[in-house]
Amino acid sequence: MGVADGDTDFLASATITLTEPKDNDILNTDGVDGDKFTVATSADGYTITLTPKGDQPQSEFANAIKAITFETPGDNPNTDDRVIKVTVNDGNSDSNTATTTPHIQRITVRG
Repeated sequence: MGVADGDTDFLASATITLTEPKDNDILNTDGVDGDKFTVATSADGYTITLTPKGDQPQSEFANAIKAITFETPGDNPNTDDRVIKVTVNDGNSDSNTATTTPHIQRITVRG
């Protein structure tokens, strides 16, 4: 996924949303560089907003977005597809929404 805004080198925010989450689903932000971004998570944990600390180039936004991972831990995860949506804002308007669909597979490990 690319992050780009043609009329400015810097972005004001990025919003990442997990739609139709299932039990135990997690958007993990541990990989986001806290020296470069403030991470705000909604009360339900399924919407994350990244705000730069100072000016951050668009490439740093791309790195921060890529650092957010989807997890569904547990022995019996729900295998329904999920949808993750990403929107960036340049301080004036939101971008088009980028969408990805993680496909969940149950793996059986035999000991």
